Amino acid sequence: MDCKKCGAPSSPGLSQCAYCGAAFEVDPPPAASVAQQTYREPAPSAAGPARRDWSELKPYYQVAFNTIEREGGGMTVSWNWAAFFFPWIWYLYRGMVAKGLIALLLSLATSGAAWLFISLYAGLYGNYDFYLLKAKDKQLW
Repeated sequence: MDCKKCGAPSSPGLSQCAYCGAAFEVDPPPAASVAQQTYREPAPSAAGPARRDWSELKPYYQVAFNTIEREGGGMTVSWNWAAFFFPWIWYLYRGMVAKGLIALLLSLATSGAAWLFISLYAGLYGNYDFYLLKAKDKQLW
């Protein structure tokens, strides 16, 4: 939101302009709860790249995927608890069969010794792996 008096950009939630001190009109909060709302990325500006529409995904993944794209689409770290606790099940459930089977076979081949490494990888990079599947249709790296 921009100040109507001086035109300076301002952060949401402020009651007055940080530059000129003009008071902002406060809109009443929406009737729907936060849990019922879906995440919407701001409309792309003329200078910024167009963003993909991730509306078919849960809001958690919409935010994660938009963050990955904002970072340039490269390998980005973000935490995923479900992928950490159930790595190969999570990969299979999300449609990444190759990575799920690799995680399962590594766990079995090492009698569970590789579980911590696999879980840490899935927790840190699971969202990026899911992004690769959805955005680039890649099962593997």
